[in-house]
Amino acid sequence: MSVSEISVRVEPGLKDNAAKVFQKLGISESEAINWFLREVVTRQQLPFKERIPNRKTLEIMEKTDSGEDLTEYGDVGAFYREMGI
Repeated sequence: MSVSEISVRVEPGLKDNAAKVFQKLGISESEAINWFLREVVTRQQLPFKERIPNRKTLEIMEKTDSGEDLTEYGDVGAFYREMGI
């Protein structure tokens, strides 16, 4: 079987962490990427649900990342009571 090469730029930590998962699964990085590409071709879409946050969610994420609009609770029960659970 002939093969084609792909050169991909990824964050170093991401590559290393993914390699650890693949090792636990008993597959190589190349096998994982081939598996992913086969699934894309078979499904004609990504093999997982895309979750792209909307504008409001992005705004809230930015605020919480900067420490704005955070609420602290003394215990999980207080959180549940406020949520009406």
